[in-house]
Amino acid sequence: MSRWTFEPILESYWIVAFLAAILILLLIFVRPSTTSLVARRKTLLLILRACLIGLLVIAMLRPARVSVSSEPQSATLLILFDESRSMDIEDSAQGRSRWQELVTTMNSAADPLSRLGDELEVRAYRFSNGIDSVDIESGQVQMPATPIGKETDIGAALEEMLQRETGKRLAGVILMSDGAQRVYEPKVDMQQVARTLARMDCPLYTIGFGKPREQSQSRDVAIENLRDQYAVFVKNELAIQGALRVQGFVNRPLPVRIEVLKPDGQIETLGPIEVTAVEDDSLVPFEFVFSPQEPGDYKLTVKADPQDGELVVDNNQTIAFLTALDGGLQVLFLEGNLLGFEQKMIRRSLAASPDIQLDFRPIDPRLRDSWPIDLSDVLQEKSYDVFLIGDVDAAALGPENLSFIAEQVEQGKGLMMTGGLNTFGPGGYFDTPLKPVLPIVMGRFERQEFGPNIEVRKDQHVDGPLNIVPSGNHFVTYLGNENLWRQLRPLKGANRLEVKPRATILAKSDQDLPMLVAWQYDAGRVLAFAGDSTYLWWSHGQQEAHRRFWRQAMLWLGNKDQLVRQDVWVRLVRRRFRPNETVEMFAGVRSETGDPLLDAAVTAELVAPDNSRTPIRLAPNGEEWRAELTDTAAVGEYRIELKARVDGAEVGETAARFQVLDRDLELSDPAANPAQLERMARVTRDAGGRTVAPEQLTALIEEIEKRPPELEVEVESKWRFGDTALDAWPFFMVFVAMLGCEWWLRKRWGMM
Repeated sequence: MSRWTFEPILESYWIVAFLAAILILLLIFVRPSTTSLVARRKTLLLILRACLIGLLVIAMLRPARVSVSSEPQSATLLILFDESRSMDIEDSAQGRSRWQELVTTMNSAADPLSRLGDELEVRAYRFSNGIDSVDIESGQVQMPATPIGKETDIGAALEEMLQRETGKRLAGVILMSDGAQRVYEPKVDMQQVARTLARMDCPLYTIGFGKPREQSQSRDVAIENLRDQYAVFVKNELAIQGALRVQGFVNRPLPVRIEVLKPDGQIETLGPIEVTAVEDDSLVPFEFVFSPQEPGDYKLTVKADPQDGELVVDNNQTIAFLTALDGGLQVLFLEGNLLGFEQKMIRRSLAASPDIQLDFRPIDPRLRDSWPIDLSDVLQEKSYDVFLIGDVDAAALGPENLSFIAEQVEQGKGLMMTGGLNTFGPGGYFDTPLKPVLPIVMGRFERQEFGPNIEVRKDQHVDGPLNIVPSGNHFVTYLGNENLWRQLRPLKGANRLEVKPRATILAKSDQDLPMLVAWQYDAGRVLAFAGDSTYLWWSHGQQEAHRRFWRQAMLWLGNKDQLVRQDVWVRLVRRRFRPNETVEMFAGVRSETGDPLLDAAVTAELVAPDNSRTPIRLAPNGEEWRAELTDTAAVGEYRIELKARVDGAEVGETAARFQVLDRDLELSDPAANPAQLERMARVTRDAGGRTVAPEQLTALIEEIEKRPPELEVEVESKWRFGDTALDAWPFFMVFVAMLGCEWWLRKRWGMM
């Protein structure tokens, strides 16, 4: 069967008609004079020109003939069977394994498969996390001796099989599996592949083996929901939380413990504690509390005792890592300006320092009726090294809290008060226990009225812009470049400070007003800072200076200015990985003031579980280095060792560990999932897809044999004018010949 059609240029008949009309008008109105010619010659020239226009119109219309014919095509039946380790579970009839049932089913269908091979092409594949073709000899599928696959990716297996059979007419796909998807990262959604088969009008027949969870009576305990790494300051308590997945051990106490491998090689055991599940297949939470006494890396092995009847015990324990930080400063930040940018930027800058732990306690000025607030729980819970008081009225803290802070400073703790409407004298600190502690003089009549829309006292506050100028060399004001202070954004204003005789002015404004005052009060250090708008440094791209100033202020107050050291660090996003999974790591070097040392020479090695060493190639990544480790096939504990040098001198070294686990996905949850197979088959039900029992495989193949798919396919072929040289060149030659003939006649008849 064939038909004629046109495919005009630019897919528009209107364009062809428009161009043809122009050519006809040119033929009529734009032509050389023919008055001297006889009528017969005029007619001949018009016919030639009309033929030329006709040829051009034909070329623009591009006529085509479409022919449809039926051609024979072979069809293919695909068989895909599961060879993962879960098929070795013995939960079928008479204690037989799923694999034994599958082999028996395939062997019983050998005769009909042999007969079917005369009509259709039959292809067989085995799969786990990939597929391999399997030979078929006289209808007998050559089955492996045992299933050995470590993962099951049904969707990816179906997708890859269809790609290998691209272009073939499929009579159907027979999928034989326990139906459970067991893979770390599925490549293709199973339902998506089923929909692809439905669009191909290909039936999917699924045959399930094994019992689902409610029938399989699986018995297992597994550690889950445990973080893989922790960080805490030395002597601080750490809550280690996780959960125990319990299957088949309802209402039975199950002991859980943690073995802590300390930096010195000693092992400390936490627990055991007993957890009890009241429902099957439930997660029962547990919690341990641990306080590291020494800095360094700790290895935490969380264990649940193996129980009778468990098929898999590898998931009864999980590894985590703990980093105990040394020299950590505990800072309590009290702030009453809850909407201000200053406190937000201070918190952000101090949070960037790994050795400073900041606790922020907001004090809501709208709750004045409940002042003074009770800080006993906060002050007694931790031993703070530094107290940072922002824009907080003295009445909010009260004599009891302020007395406690003053006593702590006398014993060696640090105190810093910043500027604001309600700090220092304007905040009512004249008649408080902090009066002798602060390095400034406060008057009785400096009190600023409290509340919104209150006029600011000009005798206590000075308007900006104010540039800060250090008065000399000091740890707090050293930013690495003495000119950097002049480049910092000016402050919007400040408190007027009168300095006590023994105090030291660390920085002044460009108007010679004290901005930063320090002194020693008994055993403690105290700073008074008149400004409250250093957030402008952050918002104008001077974040590094902001971080450095506030970090150094806290370190000086905590008596850590002489103890800071150059720091070499390494960071892993995760600490638990699968074999051959890429491990991403970051590393860096910090100076005594916490600044990155970009000119440091950093070398690193990866120590494998067998103690073999491999150099790590580090690549610059902003202010740090980055690397991807791919040589992680072996199961066990790996160690990253890092060293740094500056100008040839070693500035430090560090190490980090991670674990490669060989978690047995196939046996950790051995239950079959026939419902999943049924859902996939149901997607192709319009094409005849359905779920079939193993004993019905022979009948299914005989059904396909009796009702094979249409083995003829309609093939459409198309010829279009101008697509081939056989029609394009003759057309061109005719067009040129007619054009040349018309020109020759006009010349012969004296029209040129």
